Parts: sequence; C-alpha cells; structure tokens
Amino acid sequence: MNEKMEYLKKDKNYTKVIRTEILFTPFLVIFPFIVGILFLYNWYNLGFLLNDPSYDGELLIGIIIIIGNLIFDIPFIKSLRKLAKDKKAQ
Repeated sequence: MNEKMEYLKKDKNYTKVIRTEILFTPFLVIFPFIVGILFLYNWYNLGFLLNDPSYDGELLIGIIIIIGNLIFDIPFIKSLRKLAKDKKAQ
C-alpha cells in the first residue's frame, strides 16, 4: 500500500491533489444542498399544500441529503482551511 501512495509524498503532486480538492469543493457543497432543497420544495408544493401523503418520502430524502451534507462537508471544509493555513505558514 505504501508503494501506491508514494506519488502523494512528492510536494508537486501533493499540491495538485489539494488544488483539485479545493476546485471541486463548491460542487461537493452546493450541489447536494440544491438537490435537497428541490426535494423539500417538491414535497411542499405537492405533498403539503395538496395534502398528499405520498410525497412524504421526498421530505425524508431532502432532510437526509441536507443533514448528511452538513455532517460530512463541515469537517471537509475545516480540514481544507487548516491545510491552506499550514501551507501559508511554510
């Protein structure tokens, strides 16, 4: 396994990997929120206003997506910020 991760030990490749993660961060954070809000919006319009209980699954899916996104993205963003600070300190 160490041989497979050898490419990350070189500073140039490490910087490319981090740069790629930073560039994809907006997609990883914003896209799931948009999808979760669309589920909640669809549930509100079709399930809540029309009183149709068959759309309650969309409420559940929307809440799971938004909460899951918060749980995983907050530590991810914190680690990227810490890494950027450490990189500036060097």
